[in-house]
Amino acid sequence: MFKGKPEISFVCTMPGLEQIEECRPVSAQKMSPSWWKKMPQKDLLTDSTTAKKCPGIVDQMTSGYIIPMWADVKLTYSKSLDRWSVFSGLNGESNQWEGHGNGQFKNHADAHYFGKDVSFVFKAISPWNIITKPGWSVYQMPLFYHFDNRFSVMPGVIDTDIHHIVNQQVMYFGDEEEVVIKRGTPFVQYIPFKRQRVTSEIRAASEADLKKFELDRLRYFTKFPNTGEYRSMQKDRK
Repeated sequence: MFKGKPEISFVCTMPGLEQIEECRPVSAQKMSPSWWKKMPQKDLLTDSTTAKKCPGIVDQMTSGYIIPMWADVKLTYSKSLDRWSVFSGLNGESNQWEGHGNGQFKNHADAHYFGKDVSFVFKAISPWNIITKPGWSVYQMPLFYHFDNRFSVMPGVIDTDIHHIVNQQVMYFGDEEEVVIKRGTPFVQYIPFKRQRVTSEIRAASEADLKKFELDRLRYFTKFPNTGEYRSMQKDRK
């Protein structure tokens, strides 16, 4: 399966869903939030570069793949009753949702996100399974830069070369509020990575380190701003 491309497979367990365009997993760079698409590379008022020139943000936002929500869903939880409910646009085993009792996570964590308390954790039974080649896993990531403070998928790591089910834990904020997630809404990001042991050290900078850091500084600051200086540094090292 993995002698050639693709090196990651998204396998749908709900036949026919893979034919609906807005339900299909997509490269993360094709599902950037609207505010990001509108952001200029330079702010005219301050004459300074914007976050769109920050390679760290760009690379995080465009790495891997995004699975959109596959069916309209409405989530509700009552703190006073300790009762959760889900109403979905589809029925069937592949589209069920479950509740993670607060004894599993919320009661033991000082859980906040975007300044809001986590009230409950739902579990989405995803119709998508992921298969990667041996030695490869995926990071499951919330879509931080989409800035949706109604809900958030919890981050994690899944060894998708041996375990292919990717059911998402979803943090719910608020109390008795109906959180509606429409079909096609960007839902969760998966970034493949190769598992490998990494050793580390902690030490003071040597003369060789300082020379290397100075060379990095020269590579960066001897070019005009806004000309892709960070990317050119990567090319210089090759």
